[in-house]
Amino acid sequence: MRNKQLFSRLFASLTFLAALAIAVFVYAFLYSKELKEEQVIYCGGITFPDDGINHKKAKAAGIHFNETGASLFKENCIMCHSFDRSMVGPNLKGVENRHSEEGLKNFIKDPGEVIKSGDPYAKELYELYQMLMPSFKHMSEAELDSIVEYIKYESIIR
Repeated sequence: MRNKQLFSRLFASLTFLAALAIAVFVYAFLYSKELKEEQVIYCGGITFPDDGINHKKAKAAGIHFNETGASLFKENCIMCHSFDRSMVGPNLKGVENRHSEEGLKNFIKDPGEVIKSGDPYAKELYELYQMLMPSFKHMSEAELDSIVEYIKYESIIR
């Protein structure tokens, strides 16, 4: 008799835990569907939930997360650049306010040429960091657009 009660309680506990695990799984699955563009921050290839406030600022400015740009940034830029501090290269937060999109794309494509053209900010960066950023002449116009869009997005959400 005692074994039956013990078994009954154990079975009830396991049933409750299984139901709870299923509920958590279903909630997590449904919630993950909600973690779309408005609630996600991408940082160095890692996804973090966000309160959505910063993303809404970017969206209001007409800037959207660009997955291609994020991927290209991770592959080519993250070793030297960040959006919260200077590293091997300058902090990129707000760089879109210092240069036009065309200026940024030109600098990414061929920084040496921009420096030679006499651009004062490019010359200042070269003097400050004492090195020339590699050129990305191989990138297409669409890839450069994606990177600049991603840089603008990251600048706003951080």
